[in-house]
Amino acid sequence: HKENGREDLIHAVIKYHIMSSVNVTNVIPHNTKGSFTTPFKFDISFECYSPIVDGTSSSLLVIEWKVIYIGSASDDKYDQVLDTVEVGPLACGSMKFTFEVLVLQR
Repeated sequence: HKENGREDLIHAVIKYHIMSSVNVTNVIPHNTKGSFTTPFKFDISFECYSPIVDGTSSSLLVIEWKVIYIGSASDDKYDQVLDTVEVGPLACGSMKFTFEVLVLQR
């Protein structure tokens, strides 16, 4: 996003730092044959190799996870964030959580 150049650069640096500190080891999807009204459910396992801290306050940070519906492979303006969850604060070690995304009911 060119209009947010500095912000995007900061987010890219933060994402790079976090990605070098965190390794996703397994994602198990559930309800893979559900209908459009069936909630999405994922068991996510990951390892944190070093504490992820805020550079200014040295406090432990959280990781934000998102489930995004890709509306079009050729244009991200059709993408929809279905849900977001924050996990943390993160210390070193292996962790696991279940991310369940409820869908809109008609």
